[in-house]
Amino acid sequence: MDLNKASLIQKIISKGVVLTPFEAIQLRYLERKGILNGLINIEREANPYIAAERATGPISPVMVNFMVQQTRAESPDEYQEYNFAYESMLDQDSNSTKQAYKGLMLITQLRLIKAEFQATPIHKTKGSLLDFGSYSYYHHSTKTFTQTLESLGDTFKYFIQDIDNILTLNCYLHELAELKDFQCLSLLKLWLSKPISSHNEDFEYLNGAYLCCSSEMINLVLDRNHQNYVDGLERHVGHISIDFAENSLKYVKSVLGDLTKADL
Repeated sequence: MDLNKASLIQKIISKGVVLTPFEAIQLRYLERKGILNGLINIEREANPYIAAERATGPISPVMVNFMVQQTRAESPDEYQEYNFAYESMLDQDSNSTKQAYKGLMLITQLRLIKAEFQATPIHKTKGSLLDFGSYSYYHHSTKTFTQTLESLGDTFKYFIQDIDNILTLNCYLHELAELKDFQCLSLLKLWLSKPISSHNEDFEYLNGAYLCCSSEMINLVLDRNHQNYVDGLERHVGHISIDFAENSLKYVKSVLGDLTKADL
């Protein structure tokens, strides 16, 4: 258990302690994940390893709501700022799946076009894959490899912008959420997953995600989006530190850099 969680659980165990606004949001997050009872049991147990094996089930939502409402009454403005960031982070992560699944459909379509192209006489006569068309179940019409790749490029831009916004909010929330909990990052990994049947040298050309998810392309989208989003965030949460935009951009680039390098 990290120190932040340990401090929070100690406060929950104690009676009559009002949480800080951020701790109230942290409490909601842990309750949402269903691990609060486990953390409390571990903190109370003389042997934490035994407690960890026995801990199950979430804390009562009634207790969570009571403690959160206490904090909200004590510090309404600061609580509202953290709550806006928290709710926005969850909503944007959920909504990011639309772009993610659209991208997966387009990546599959590019693979199908390549497979059809390789099976036609055009391939043997050195015809161009870029101009080769096939029926797209996403567009409900015939699209060339180039047109499908362009659609994927637009989808990639909006998807990376979503991820940038989500991780920026998590940075504002002192990295409250674990990276493994974000749907957007799990789905980005699927973009980069190699099909079992693909071992050919031009796989990067086959999987359009590899053309999009280079560090150059990711950084281009982030550099255009990040400051605008931070400016908008500040209008909702009030003053943020002067170096937040720079530090949060480094955080986002680090997370995406590690994720894409691991899969590329």
